[in-house]
Amino acid sequence: MKKIHFSVFLLLLFSFCTIFVYAQDENAITLMSEFIKYYSAGNLSEAEAKLRQVLGSEEKMSDEFKVSVYNNLGAICTALGKYNEALIYYNKAEELESLKGEATQILGDIFINKAIIFGKRKSYNQAFEYYKKSISIYDKLSNTEKDLKNSLASAYLNYGSLCIEVNNLKQALELLYKSA
Repeated sequence: MKKIHFSVFLLLLFSFCTIFVYAQDENAITLMSEFIKYYSAGNLSEAEAKLRQVLGSEEKMSDEFKVSVYNNLGAICTALGKYNEALIYYNKAEELESLKGEATQILGDIFINKAIIFGKRKSYNQAFEYYKKSISIYDKLSNTEKDLKNSLASAYLNYGSLCIEVNNLKQALELLYKSA
């Protein structure tokens, strides 16, 4: 049975909501609208192409906007099975987001995305480490907003699913309970 990891798509949806805030010019806004249109229609190749056009734009972009674009590219590459490329984009997003010098929900979300890839690659120790990092970040944030709760629940759910895969049922049950 093929597993679908809800968090990748949840994070894409979260990025859609914030991405226009950071757009610097009309061209980037147009490209992002096209990206959403193609993604919503299930045309991931065209959605990926639009994001690559945004990155190739000569317009100045804020770091927040770049983080969102990199994170979305990582999510699309993950969905297309291009795990090496996805990790490159997530690493770029992590690097820029880490410059803030503080724990942010976006950084936690990036860690979840990386954990999913390591889980798919059967690199369980790395996956577990990234799930723990994301949960630690979410716990540090005092925000009670729905997005944060969804991200935390998603981290526990995916972490628990991975524990089932490695036959650690006791920890899986604990994590799945926390997810609920």
